[in-house]
Amino acid sequence: MKPYLSIQELAEYLGVSKKVVYGMVRSGAIFAVRVGQKEFRISAEAVLAWEAEQRRLHEERRVRRG
Repeated sequence: MKPYLSIQELAEYLGVSKKVVYGMVRSGAIFAVRVGQKEFRISAEAVLAWEAEQRRLHEERRVRRG
């Protein structure tokens, strides 16, 4: 994975639309840095942290269900 991803690259990596990624950025679910007026970059570190958090939440829900 590259050190920084564009919105398009992250969307492709996650298998979702750019609109979904923009929503994640707007909601604060994943941290992005604005470069220029319309471009964002998301660090690979932020992506990995988000994935780890999603795994933790999934496991937590699975355990609660029994």
